[in-house]
Amino acid sequence: MHPNDSPLYYLANFQFVLAFIAARYDDLLESPERAFIQQFQALPRDAQALLVRLIMRSRDVFIENALNYVEISALRPALQALHTAGFIEQNTEIGLEDLFCLCKKADILKAFSAAGLSAKQSKAEMQEMLSHQHPESKTLEDWLKLDGVCAVRVLVRPTVDTFRLLFFGNLYQDWSEFVITDLGHLRYEAIVIPETSRGFTSRKDLDTCLQLHELRICLEAGEPVHELFPRLPSDTSTVSPAVASRVAKFVFQLGQAAERGKDWQLAKTIYQACGYKGSRHRLLRVHEQLSDWPAAFALAQDILLAPSGEDELQATRRALPRLARKLKQPLPITHELTQAATDSLHLNEAPTVCVEVSVAEAISRDNRQVHYVENTLFSSLFGLVFWDAIFAPSPGAFFHPFQSGPADLFHPDFAARRESELAAGFESLTSNDLAERLITRWQSKFGLQNPFVFWQQLDEVLIKHAVSCIPRASLRVIFTRMLADLKNHRSGFPDLIVFDTLEQRYELIEVKAPNDRVQDNQARWMDYFLRHDIPCRVVHVSWPT
Repeated sequence: MHPNDSPLYYLANFQFVLAFIAARYDDLLESPERAFIQQFQALPRDAQALLVRLIMRSRDVFIENALNYVEISALRPALQALHTAGFIEQNTEIGLEDLFCLCKKADILKAFSAAGLSAKQSKAEMQEMLSHQHPESKTLEDWLKLDGVCAVRVLVRPTVDTFRLLFFGNLYQDWSEFVITDLGHLRYEAIVIPETSRGFTSRKDLDTCLQLHELRICLEAGEPVHELFPRLPSDTSTVSPAVASRVAKFVFQLGQAAERGKDWQLAKTIYQACGYKGSRHRLLRVHEQLSDWPAAFALAQDILLAPSGEDELQATRRALPRLARKLKQPLPITHELTQAATDSLHLNEAPTVCVEVSVAEAISRDNRQVHYVENTLFSSLFGLVFWDAIFAPSPGAFFHPFQSGPADLFHPDFAARRESELAAGFESLTSNDLAERLITRWQSKFGLQNPFVFWQQLDEVLIKHAVSCIPRASLRVIFTRMLADLKNHRSGFPDLIVFDTLEQRYELIEVKAPNDRVQDNQARWMDYFLRHDIPCRVVHVSWPT
């Protein structure tokens, strides 16, 4: 439903969510959540609409007199109905923080006229000045010393957040998804979602995610890591692999926070309990901070034997020489990354836009088309070639209509679950009409959310040049590496691609301004390119200072 079609579009959306959840997740709901659905459906329409209006806002406390919605004709009866149902609290007591959120600066100055506040102060300065003097909670009427003003507090936020988590599978999406989609600002691929497709399979999954959300809020608010770590979910053996991965990721983030606080012993304890990708290398660095060189060297050797990925292996190889020197041990023989050829280019003047564009303009010729693509070209080609694989209705991959990609996109078994669809994508690389196929897909799918496609950076000319100048074998090996680690291998591509349209050849160029260096993920891609005869080089740029 388009927002302009009905003033109660938001109520229709919320009712759709409740019906969606009741149909798919009834076995996961607890009694208070089922009771909420039943009580909500029994409310008068104005009360339903008012509650949805309130829960769509980011805060939970409102001034009653400021609630004014043209489509809600009977506001006070609606408030009373919500109060009777236990969904809101009328004339609630609020603390100083809520008071400052609700009231204008002039109201604060008037209410605390005897406190020595100045109109030149910001509201934040006023609140800081009053915070130690007024730790209490009072009604809005008592705070402002005005008759007839009161605050309303929403009491059902935890229940509504549970519904939001069940529907979206996360808590970073919210009800605005409906509006921006209805308005056409976001468009999603249409996927038939059977009622058996769910983001959560057990109440333990759901409660664990809610617990992680609360802990994440506490971490962002600055709560000490040593207080948060013991409050982590104690047993993740019975949750789904996807939820267990969320827990591991948050544990890793706690370890990083401990490192930032230079609490090396705590960071060591956390990383030792963490199975998230990258935690072993962070533990190695913590061992170094603690000057535990034998532990660091032993862990480095373990990583060499079974690295979790190319990034961990590369970082460990960099650490080995200094660890070997500390222990006076012989340096283990390891494979070094192949270095790309380097050139220099001197520009006549400093770049006015960005150095990559300036280099592209400097080296372009009539038959030498240079495009500044960085991570956009190969990622977009991947998204178009493997569109059917990305949006294949694999069990559990899609469970609500606002997904830009499958839930298991970065899971290790993503490719195994879509073996036939991926094989068809690779087979399409051999077709004579590949350019036409990709252009047709680009036109028909333009603007739909896809985790790989950069619509605005792609056009028919770029697609034609890429297909005609890049050997299909090169596309195959690039896409193969991307599939090995979709999360990390979507980035690190060189800045420029050069198409020789006469010779139907191409070259990749990484541009480096003064004092810039090749990043780790870029070095890994260039090593891979050179091992597969894909032309690439690094151009170091200078200009008059």
